[in-house]
Amino acid sequence: MGTFDGPGLRLVVFLQGCPFRCLYCANPDTIDVKGGTPTTPEEILQMAISQKAFFGKKGGITFSGGEPTLQAEALIPLFKELKANGIHILSLIHISEPTRHSLI
Repeated sequence: MGTFDGPGLRLVVFLQGCPFRCLYCANPDTIDVKGGTPTTPEEILQMAISQKAFFGKKGGITFSGGEPTLQAEALIPLFKELKANGIHILSLIHISEPTRHSLI
């Protein structure tokens, strides 16, 4: 849980992999696609549902990275499930024009 990655109290999910390699990256340990703890979308959904009572009116779940759009194929269905369960979603991304169009 965190309070710095969006409004309210939030479950923060850090995703592995980022092609941008920004000089002042806040999470350099998430740049490599290999690493972290593999977690299924279903596990993330269950974590969010089980912690929903702590989110209050402003909180929810934040996806950070790495670059979340690298895992868009798995995240989009998860986002739909989170929304269906009334959980606020925030994704911290560095978006490129081709990626932006593929997500819209």
